[in-house]
Amino acid sequence: MTNLRKFPLVPLAYIAALMLWGGWLFNVTLGQGAIDRAGQVIGTDFVMFYAAGHSLAEGAQARLYDFAYQYHLQQSLIGAKFSGTYNFYVSPFAAILYAPFAGFSYLTAFVLWTLLGLVLLWNALRFLGFPFPVAHMLLSLTFFPVFAAATYGQNSLLSLFVLSGVYLLWKRGAGLEAGLLSAVLAYKPQLLLGVIVLWLVLKARRELLGLMCGLVFAGAVCALVMPDAVLSYLLLAKTRFAELTTEASFPVKKQVSVYGFFYLLLGRKVFAAKVLALLTGAAAVIMFVRANGGRQVSEAYKFSSAVLLTFFLSPHMMIYEMTLLLIPAVLLWREAVCSAEILRSYNLVVWVAAFISIGAVGVQLESLGFALQPATLAVILVSADLWLRRR
Repeated sequence: MTNLRKFPLVPLAYIAALMLWGGWLFNVTLGQGAIDRAGQVIGTDFVMFYAAGHSLAEGAQARLYDFAYQYHLQQSLIGAKFSGTYNFYVSPFAAILYAPFAGFSYLTAFVLWTLLGLVLLWNALRFLGFPFPVAHMLLSLTFFPVFAAATYGQNSLLSLFVLSGVYLLWKRGAGLEAGLLSAVLAYKPQLLLGVIVLWLVLKARRELLGLMCGLVFAGAVCALVMPDAVLSYLLLAKTRFAELTTEASFPVKKQVSVYGFFYLLLGRKVFAAKVLALLTGAAAVIMFVRANGGRQVSEAYKFSSAVLLTFFLSPHMMIYEMTLLLIPAVLLWREAVCSAEILRSYNLVVWVAAFISIGAVGVQLESLGFALQPATLAVILVSADLWLRRR
């Protein structure tokens, strides 16, 4: 990614992105208020985060996971009825992040959140080694998961920023600080699984200590600020999280974890999908450990591998969380881990697979009743090829 002129398909990526972003803006501008032309709320997922922030700001933290209450709150905050169901399933810590936006109208809050996300993306690229990443910022905006993160009002660009900062601190030898910063992902702790495995393999005591201290602090803050919400979340995790993908309102087409891959491929067979995901995850860990052994392996390769491993280990990864793949895309290229041709192939396969994933899965589910998720398959193949090349 250092010399974009070497990518002959970059112009096509820009054309596709212009159509994508242009179509979204067209849909938004022809709507009324916070409702777009299709009758959906602008920002889609952002409405649940915005309502959660309102609940916390107004002292209604006990009803953070009362989905009927949250539904009516969302409708009242928007001031109009809209299609779709947006249940707040993430940890209570996320509500703290969104509480400052409760003082603004919904559309203003969404615009501010989107602008913040772009600033975070810019700085994430700087953390990864680009001092003034104008061209790389523009190229990143062609990646469908980045588009999804921004237009869905998701927090994936914040996650990218945090993990990029963790890498920078870790590379500089600030292990304790890297661990502390990683705890910011307490709102989606599953995104840390690959990094945790990496630090366990490396016996990185300072990093793990920092992470534990940070998570304890985040948990203590949540327990003090919203104890009822914490209890509700733990109960929800126990009773509903295991079967979350089976709920009618769950957007299975956007799911890109390895578990989600088998769940879709097997026609929504939960138990079989869990078994295959467990076996695949175990195989991925073995390949990961073998590939990252030895002193000759660079920090960039190790951290890139950890990000890829997360997709094997986390039971819940959505299309916008593929934004994290910008980390290995940048680091592997800058470190010249493989030949330029191989890295271009990796980037192309993942870019195309992510771009077509939602539509491809939707068509397959309607016609066949099961689906092969191309985005997840691309991650599996790229990861396996990358790790096996280190043997």
